[in-house]
Amino acid sequence: MIKLSILLAATVLLMAACGGPERKLPYMGVHDVEPGEGGRMDTLHYTLPKFSFTGLNNEELHSGKLEGKVFLANFIFTHCPTICPVMNAQMARLQNLLKDDGMMDYVRIISFSIDPERDTPERLREYADMVGADTTTWFFATGDKAELHWLANKGYYQNALDDSLAAGGFAHSEMFVLADRQGHIRGEYDGTSTKHVDRLFADIKLLLKTNE
Repeated sequence: MIKLSILLAATVLLMAACGGPERKLPYMGVHDVEPGEGGRMDTLHYTLPKFSFTGLNNEELHSGKLEGKVFLANFIFTHCPTICPVMNAQMARLQNLLKDDGMMDYVRIISFSIDPERDTPERLREYADMVGADTTTWFFATGDKAELHWLANKGYYQNALDDSLAAGGFAHSEMFVLADRQGHIRGEYDGTSTKHVDRLFADIKLLLKTNE
């Protein structure tokens, strides 16, 4: 396979039934290509790595919970005094929009803690209740710190690191990552921005409509 150092694939237009172009979301990440039939080169889109952590009830929470679903992910910690409260308020708003539109059967949300030493399952349960999460479809993960930070930085391309100068002791991304049913990254959105989260809502609708 030939490695392509491309972070964002070109947007491909899908022809709608009416004959006009329909917007299609890009594939993000570093892709591979491999020889296909007839001499063509097939693109293998970047796929998010598998994981296994601990959920709110001390149960194993693994990537299989997301299989076959469009899903959203973010990286948080419950003692975050700055962007996390805004991010989680926006995620709760988005959860309610999806519910009202009848889409939560097809969508999952997962919030990974980057501070697992303090964010025990019990603490995350309290936090989930506080932000209004429906924990049947919005999952919270804790576990090994090194693995969680690796998943953020190398798996989802999001910042997550110890920083004694940052509020709460960690620096991390405010982005929401959108993945399709195959675990391909299809977009990232500023989780502190109502405008960006509204665009995310529209893009989830688009993924579900195009059955990607």
